[in-house]
Amino acid sequence: MPETKSTEQQSAAAETRRPHVLVVEDNRDLAKLFCDLLEIVGCSTDIATTVSAGLEQAKRRTPELVFCDLALPGDKSGFEFPTEFRKLGMPSQIRLIAVTGYSSPEDHARAMEAGFERVMTKPVKFAEMQTVVRSIRLVA
Repeated sequence: MPETKSTEQQSAAAETRRPHVLVVEDNRDLAKLFCDLLEIVGCSTDIATTVSAGLEQAKRRTPELVFCDLALPGDKSGFEFPTEFRKLGMPSQIRLIAVTGYSSPEDHARAMEAGFERVMTKPVKFAEMQTVVRSIRLVA
């Protein structure tokens, strides 16, 4: 007979599960630092340096959260990431967070219109990252 888990066991498993985060950032040092900080708060991470690479990585391992730079090299900018990501059929509950050095209200509005739910201006504060990670744990 298959073993069923109690509600307490399921809650404990959810608490210890590591949320998976994709970081799309062309500055490798910054991407590594971002991942190190995310791993400190209990996440597993992947890095991609272009939109195309980020989409390929997401197909290989679906993230629960994506931090994406807006100024990326290659044929697509970070502003295009949400549309391309959703075209892959990714679940709508996956959180997309823009990370940018752009600080104008127009750029932030453009990022929100593109499909990001939040825009974080570089340098991103560790506390901001923790808040976002905590929020995905509450809904996971």
